[in-house]
Amino acid sequence: GTAQLLAGSDQELLQLLTLLKDNPSISIEVKGHTSNEGDIQKNQLLSEQRVQVVIDYLIKNGIEARRLKGKGYGPS
Repeated sequence: GTAQLLAGSDQELLQLLTLLKDNPSISIEVKGHTSNEGDIQKNQLLSEQRVQVVIDYLIKNGIEARRLKGKGYGPS
């Protein structure tokens, strides 16, 4: 129930970062989801926050914001 990067995600994020750095013409959309347990509105917000954490990581590591879009889908 949090919007934090998991330590186990490092390898996947580094692969994505490398792909984007090696291919500057690529733009991506990051999609976020949650479980279907709990309040739907809170889950929607959580999915959006999770997307933003990934986008922030990529920007912090040199990817231009204009190449990144994000969409949270909550429990859907």
